[in-house]
Amino acid sequence: MPRGSVTLERSAVNVPDLPVDPFAVFRGEECDRGCDMGSADYNVAKEALRALTRTAAREWARHGICCNIICPAAMAASTRRIMAQQPGMIETIEAANPMGRLGDPEADIAGVATFLASEDARYLTGNTLFVDGGAHINGVSWAPDLGD
Repeated sequence: MPRGSVTLERSAVNVPDLPVDPFAVFRGEECDRGCDMGSADYNVAKEALRALTRTAAREWARHGICCNIICPAAMAASTRRIMAQQPGMIETIEAANPMGRLGDPEADIAGVATFLASEDARYLTGNTLFVDGGAHINGVSWAPDLGD
């Protein structure tokens, strides 16, 4: 599990005064992928972040603190440049997404994070928001060659 999330959670619990903004938004990268072969450590870490979010939401709700997690499927321009060096990779990844594309971190994901950190989300807690173009609906097929 990413150390920063655990540190944030523990720090907030041990602080006697409530934070100025009572919103915690965790990020679980593509946690909609579920049970991909050959990536048990990745799968466990992402599900642990979702459990941490639900636990923090339950523990902090009495203080009016909302905790949610975003599971995005987005690709920054820098990542696209690197992946473009492997012909067909971007097209294959995007074709597996129901919307036919991966999101843009700023155009598709940032607004959701902004919403979760706003007063408009003051009664939303303990949720996983899949901002992934529908990839979580049936999962994205990914089966690496593990050999025999």
